[in-house]
Amino acid sequence: VVQTKREFMPQRLCPSEECRRVTKSGDTLHLQTRGSKFVKFQEIKLQELPNQVPMGHIPRSMSVHCRG
Repeated sequence: VVQTKREFMPQRLCPSEECRRVTKSGDTLHLQTRGSKFVKFQEIKLQELPNQVPMGHIPRSMSVHCRG
């Protein structure tokens, strides 16, 4: 599933060669909404403050998905 901004866009092409070789429909994927469960969530990204990181290091970050 590819998601950009606030819109949902299902992936249409199979990303692997093996998948494209095995599937009957070639390389086309179809979303099965009956077998899908859509849940609301909010993604929070946390990052260390740059002034608390040693010189020459990159601040570490973490993504947290909050479901509700």
